[in-house]
Amino acid sequence: MRYAWDFILLLQTIAFIFIIPYQVSFLDSGVGLPHFVLDTCMDALFFMDVYARLRKFAIMKDGFLLVERAEFRQVYLNTDFRGDLLSIIPASTIGYFFGFQNTSKYGVLRAFQFVRVRHFGRYLSTFVENINSKGKFKISTAQLRIIQIFFIVLFLCHWFACVFHLIGHIPSEVTWLVADESMDIDNGGRYLRSFYWSLYTGE
Repeated sequence: MRYAWDFILLLQTIAFIFIIPYQVSFLDSGVGLPHFVLDTCMDALFFMDVYARLRKFAIMKDGFLLVERAEFRQVYLNTDFRGDLLSIIPASTIGYFFGFQNTSKYGVLRAFQFVRVRHFGRYLSTFVENINSKGKFKISTAQLRIIQIFFIVLFLCHWFACVFHLIGHIPSEVTWLVADESMDIDNGGRYLRSFYWSLYTGE
């Protein structure tokens, strides 16, 4: 059960790494109800994770398994709790009901949830450890580093693509979106152009 939970959190963290910068940069018209419901469900799972780490999940500390609630709770409070507490602030949910659902401000308010991505490395390492202990094949340390580098490059390209697209909306006589005649292209087309620029400029 714990292995499945950690895997779900890994997938959600990866989703946040991609979705939130995209929401900030590309969703000028805001988000629809289905997208909002999906965001809310993902936020609820992270809230459940904070609760579980305070009340349910034993942890390894200095080679010892801490199973007493008071012990693992105190460790969590002294380490990751403050950042995780910040990441469950429902700013975007509140903003949605106050009319921000039709603007890019909704994506900006999701920045609180973006704090959660700092756990990506730990979630990935835990996932690999679970595979090595339960699976039929092993992932070496070198292979793990290659996987980490791949994800880092992919994430950076995505983030720079979102920033590049956002720059194209700065009020000016001529932006790259205007010069490229991309203003009338849908979000998918503009994202591909931005990602292409990010990928080849980063080289």
